[in-house]
Amino acid sequence: LTVRVEPATLDHTHRQSSSTGESPRRRAVVEMAHIPAEPFVALQALLRKERLFVTAERQAIRDLYIEINELTEELLAASRQCRRAHWDMHLFNHQKIQWPEWEMRTKLADGEFTFVDAQMVLEQHTEAYEAVIRAVKSEPVDLAGCLYKYVKEQSGSQDQKLDELLRTILFSLHGNFFLPEEEQWVTTIMWELVRLQMSEVTEPSGYFLRSSTCFTRFFMLYSKEFSFQGSLFLQSALKGPILSVMASDDIDLEFEPLLVYKRLTEEQQKAMFGGAHVTDVAEMTRNPKFAELLNQIFGRLAGLCGEVLEGMNRSIQTLPFSLRWIAKKIANALAAAGRSQSDIWIALGNVFLLRYIAPSVTNPEPTGILVDTPISTIARRNLGIISRTLRDINRGNFPREDYLAPLVQQLQRLRDVELPKFFTKMIAIEGDTDSVCYAPFTVNHRGRRRVVGITTSEIFALQEMLQSVGLPDDHTFAGVVQQLPEGGPNLEDQSVLVVSLGTEQTIGGLMSEKDVLKYVQKQNSSGGPGADSGAAAAPTDEDHGQLSVIADAVQKLRACLSGVSFPLQWRHLSFVEVLEAQHNEASALGQQHLDAALTACLRRLRQLPPAVLADGAATLTAALKDDYLSRQPYVSYLVSTKESLNVTKGILQKQLDYVQYSSLVCIKFFNASRVRRFLEQRMAAVTAFVKDFREIEMLDEKGQSLEEFLAHMYEEMASDSIWAQASPEELEESRVLMEKRFLTHIYRYVFFPHELSQMNDKLFHDHIAERLSHITADHECLQIRKESQGEMPWPSAQKALQRMNAFKTPADKLDCIVECCTTLMEVLQLSGKSAGADDFFPLLVFVILKANPPNLMATIQYVNFFGGSAVNSGECSYWFAQFQTAVTFIQSIDDRTEAEKDD
Repeated sequence: LTVRVEPATLDHTHRQSSSTGESPRRRAVVEMAHIPAEPFVALQALLRKERLFVTAERQAIRDLYIEINELTEELLAASRQCRRAHWDMHLFNHQKIQWPEWEMRTKLADGEFTFVDAQMVLEQHTEAYEAVIRAVKSEPVDLAGCLYKYVKEQSGSQDQKLDELLRTILFSLHGNFFLPEEEQWVTTIMWELVRLQMSEVTEPSGYFLRSSTCFTRFFMLYSKEFSFQGSLFLQSALKGPILSVMASDDIDLEFEPLLVYKRLTEEQQKAMFGGAHVTDVAEMTRNPKFAELLNQIFGRLAGLCGEVLEGMNRSIQTLPFSLRWIAKKIANALAAAGRSQSDIWIALGNVFLLRYIAPSVTNPEPTGILVDTPISTIARRNLGIISRTLRDINRGNFPREDYLAPLVQQLQRLRDVELPKFFTKMIAIEGDTDSVCYAPFTVNHRGRRRVVGITTSEIFALQEMLQSVGLPDDHTFAGVVQQLPEGGPNLEDQSVLVVSLGTEQTIGGLMSEKDVLKYVQKQNSSGGPGADSGAAAAPTDEDHGQLSVIADAVQKLRACLSGVSFPLQWRHLSFVEVLEAQHNEASALGQQHLDAALTACLRRLRQLPPAVLADGAATLTAALKDDYLSRQPYVSYLVSTKESLNVTKGILQKQLDYVQYSSLVCIKFFNASRVRRFLEQRMAAVTAFVKDFREIEMLDEKGQSLEEFLAHMYEEMASDSIWAQASPEELEESRVLMEKRFLTHIYRYVFFPHELSQMNDKLFHDHIAERLSHITADHECLQIRKESQGEMPWPSAQKALQRMNAFKTPADKLDCIVECCTTLMEVLQLSGKSAGADDFFPLLVFVILKANPPNLMATIQYVNFFGGSAVNSGECSYWFAQFQTAVTFIQSIDDRTEAEKDD
């Protein structure tokens, strides 16, 4: 308390009291009875608010601790479920398990894991296993050394066993590395594996080339199979290029001359070679028309590879920082070893291009790039060719045939310019620390219970590794490993054991008010901020006594004033009378705690020496104010603690959203695979339908035939055993996927029912490109308002139309049209003025002219005849009508020059 009572004042008051012959206590009672309540009203309101606020904050903190630990448990369970789903999908994609086993695993996945406390299963060995788990988590470098040695010894045998061990370290010990501190441990392990592997490689081109090494296995699991952030980069970088491949799937990118020749129709072969059957590659490539066709394929292939590299460069900021950190460490280590810049790029390409990006180009579904959009056979083959070409670009492994010189020249430019640009941006991060660091105040895990979820089989795999590598006696893990029981834990129990790391935080860890104020006083006692630097006279023993009395009175007054409310008639009562009235009320209501506080407070007030009351209520109110201000650090501490816990809760919730999204990707991929299998089993019926469908001439008859066949397939789907346990929502989603996949299969027969329609579309596309490309926003046929031209040429709206050809179903094409229209309307609304159809329509016309998507007329016809109810009702029908009108308007634009008009 910063309260000073001058000794002279105290002495004068004492003498005055003595001269009247009245006892000090009696005088205090008389003076207290006349002290008005008014000086205490404002203080009572402040103290009451403070108490209510502190109580509410402490309760909120208690609730946050509970919510955070419940969220941690939910995240632990969801993370393990997601890991299992991704691993099953990985095994199926790599043909390590067949469909029946994957289907069985997926059906049994819900509720598969039971979490129990480790003590219930490990019993007397709990402490030994907990010590091992804490040791391997706290020493990632030593763990990496043991792991590297073990994988090297086991290489070539029991791949599944090694994968299980790596997954145990990545996902059980480090919880799917969804928290930065755990990601830091994982990246430390990975860098140590890199360092150990580099020490054994002498050939520069051989760095990270083998897929069976410990680092390569570890990196592939870390970067793509289970990392949401890694998948986010792949989605951002590759979705656009992959949609471009899908949009131009009428062109096969296979450039081997014999294969190109076999794909030609008889009419095309006759037009190029005069009807002669050609088998010699040299003769084919000498033909001018055939050479021109090859050059078109070369240009398209190089262009799509360039789009992939451009997407990688554009999305570099979404690449996980940990991967960029690893890349920089690798580059620095190779540079220190005297390797050339070309060798460094090849090594980085072997890691990131070969193991991370190229596989996602070939198979984009598992990483969520395309979740529920079927890819045609030609587009899938083209994606594989692009992936293979990207690997060749990285290594400079180009074919030497003369006819491929134009392609090699274009690919060499990508290798010399675009690829180094990506790697340069990747390693352009500040600092060169020994581990991944995060900015202060951005990561907070206060209140989170630190646990590890691990099964007995995973514990056994970890124990087997540590015991088989031959740890020396002075090794970090030697002591804890020796305490482990022979034979490992009981493998019959398949529960997930919750192992505590011994760093739990509960409400009991919250500092008390006394401790906080003591800490603040200690901080300020050595001349810190807020310390009193002025010299003051040393107080006497009598002064200490007076200060102690005041402090005790202030404490009791604070307890009372913060718990009561002054009655309405306070103006007519003294302060003591107000407290007595509150005391009677508390007694009547049976409020024992408040009753005792008021009794103690009144007794202390009646015992106050006259010197304290010499200036009325001024000394008491000043002391109460100082006491109130002195507790502000505690209030700030509670607020700060609550904010920190909210940050923790937000981080955990965000990570839970990531995990749930990743699980959703697995579910969608499983449904897509289920639909594909369903159609493959009925390929004979599909082939027969396509044969009959092609013979139908009228579009309305085609639409009716398609609708009837799909209805028949829906009935078979509902009765198929594959969907025996599916929910109505899953069945409906599967129906939509089946329709998409089926329409993708027959797309070329539905979209262009006649050759004339394809020819008309090409003429209209060329007409826009050649005759209407000069039209600007100020053209007389548009006259777009100046205030609406701020975002011109509206690239996001154009992009929605340009990727329309990548989708094969009417619903997906309609979605692209709706996205374009709604984007333009949002831009108009952002201008601050009301916008209507008269403002919107010119923008839509302008965007269609500048985007000039292919097959406009066929798209409108396709959506009209096969779009179903979405075209005839709702918001989609309105935007589609606007789009149709805009296309019709474009057909009527007078594109003639003034001279042509005069003629």
